[in-house]
Amino acid sequence: MTNDLLENVKDGVAVLTLNRPDRLNAMSGPMLDALLEALPRLAADAAVGVVVLTGAGRGFCAGGDVKAMAEGREFAETGLEEKAYGLRSKMEVSRLLHEMPKPTIAMVRGAAAGAGLSMALACDLRVAGESAKFATAFARVGYSGDFGGSWFLTQLVGTAKARELYYTAEIVDARQALALGIVNRVVADEKLDDETLTLARKLAQGPRVALRYMKRNMNAAETQTLAQCLDLEAMHHTRTGFTEDHKEAARAFVEKREPVFSTTHIDATVRLSAGTDSQPGPTQYPKHGSHGRRAARARRVTARARRPGRRTSRQPSSARSSATAACANEPFPRTPRS
Repeated sequence: MTNDLLENVKDGVAVLTLNRPDRLNAMSGPMLDALLEALPRLAADAAVGVVVLTGAGRGFCAGGDVKAMAEGREFAETGLEEKAYGLRSKMEVSRLLHEMPKPTIAMVRGAAAGAGLSMALACDLRVAGESAKFATAFARVGYSGDFGGSWFLTQLVGTAKARELYYTAEIVDARQALALGIVNRVVADEKLDDETLTLARKLAQGPRVALRYMKRNMNAAETQTLAQCLDLEAMHHTRTGFTEDHKEAARAFVEKREPVFSTTHIDATVRLSAGTDSQPGPTQYPKHGSHGRRAARARRVTARARRPGRRTSRQPSSARSSATAACANEPFPRTPRS
């Protein structure tokens, strides 16, 4: 156990607090180890619908511990390969925040710099107090950057602005961050906790299975083609149509009332394939509809073409073949197993 990370769960919201306020919550080995233990556990906890990451005291996270850098204590490992491997293993924190099947929110007051900024960017949403300051900061200490900041920042602001912020290490205040799209909301510092937790509770009380698939759709949109994303949306949309949450929302709409969604994170009714939510099986294409007919026809043509001595000119287009194969092989991006 460590005091470098505090954890509190209430009303379906888990709050993880980076707790080294005397160092502006600069990262430590015990802090990162605690995050690597907590995030997969919370991802699998049915009592948790949303994870909020924040910092104790007057800052969010100053990134690496510069004092430890100066004293040569930043890495326990000695050789180049060992240091790189050790750092990469710690950087899984960013991937877990980005890919865990629940919304993640960074609640930022004060400084979010270096790897601290990277962790904030890894979250789905960022709510900033008016005192928030954002900086890549790596250039100031002669580092190139870690914890995925270059990837996340490029996704949010575009490559030109991301390069500028990395090369210059310019400090961006809360209002500038809002204008750039780095944060979603800016609120008064004294209202930051209330505003962020109100948002978190609203999401935690929402349709959790649908939110899970929304996040997978959004993450897929960062790297996949339109055709692949359409395939994912069709499958996920259909799956969520089988959930009790969808049925409850439809009843509530007809009855002119607010829906009351289940707080169970994984709905058994969405397990339509050989796999489960956390370990998907092969895609089950619908029997009807244009996509189902095209996919089935492509599979029949491919099977005929593979028969010994069989030749056919009826081949699917390369674009259709690649999209079908991509969807069949991986119906949606995998999330870390608990």
